[in-house]
Amino acid sequence: MSLRKWSIRRGFWEIWNDTVTDLRHRTERIVIARLWRGAVRPERGDAYAAYLDRTGVRDCRATPGNKGVWVLRRNLPNETEFLFISLWESYDAIRQFAGEDVERAHYYPEDRDFLLYLEPTVTHYEVGVGP
Repeated sequence: MSLRKWSIRRGFWEIWNDTVTDLRHRTERIVIARLWRGAVRPERGDAYAAYLDRTGVRDCRATPGNKGVWVLRRNLPNETEFLFISLWESYDAIRQFAGEDVERAHYYPEDRDFLLYLEPTVTHYEVGVGP
């Protein structure tokens, strides 16, 4: 099958008709989901959830261009995992929150005290279907 008939997306890049397009510079209206994962010891799960609410959730919601925030939590035997999903109207809006390198995870000072590891990057998706 030819690339001329199929679109292949890898991160920010789209291959279509044998050309590569940087999705960060598209002009049509899209919603971008920014996903970050982190984990803490199970006994620190409630404290970290409250900390996330005071820091990342509050800052995301206060940033122009933010369309919403969800924090998902999963309690496992050896860790409590968090999935932080923020929705954005543009990469420029994400830059206002995260800085120039939108691929880099945005951490707060106490994250090092809570988290079992610091993921260096986040993942972005275009939202295809929403509520």
